[in-house]
Amino acid sequence: MLGILIAFLCDNATQLQANLLVQDLVTAEKYVERAEYAEARDIIFGSVESRDVRLQLRLDDLRAVVVMRAPLDKTHRGWASAYFQNRVKANPKDVRYRAWYAEALLLEGRQTESLAIMADLKNKDLMPDAFAYVVLAKLSIGAQRESALAACTRTAQTKSICVVPKPKR
Repeated sequence: MLGILIAFLCDNATQLQANLLVQDLVTAEKYVERAEYAEARDIIFGSVESRDVRLQLRLDDLRAVVVMRAPLDKTHRGWASAYFQNRVKANPKDVRYRAWYAEALLLEGRQTESLAIMADLKNKDLMPDAFAYVVLAKLSIGAQRESALAACTRTAQTKSICVVPKPKR
């Protein structure tokens, strides 16, 4: 009887932990949508790991996005690039991973590779979110840059992300 009770309690504790992680993920994802990366970072890097593979991958995806957009230091950016490269290989049709990989490549200074991915997404009308347009704008000049920023403004929940520093002359 005691063994059954222990198993029941352990199962309930695991389920409670998964529910708390889902709540953390939903909250952190809302922060990312609003470009409040420091708040998202506080939640997701304080979250426990999950035994549920899908939840763990969702947590790792969010961690990689936050590392790119609000890094604690630049060494983490290389991790995000490798991470998203692997996610693209595992999920070649998922446009979010392709856009995030392009963003990571841009941060590493690999503009040509990044632009090839973003141009493909744009030409196929597969831009996954407003931030993808910011990445495209960073890779573009002139009317193409303005068009990408205008598309970002139309689709962004937080319009303040739709800004690209002026190129230095």
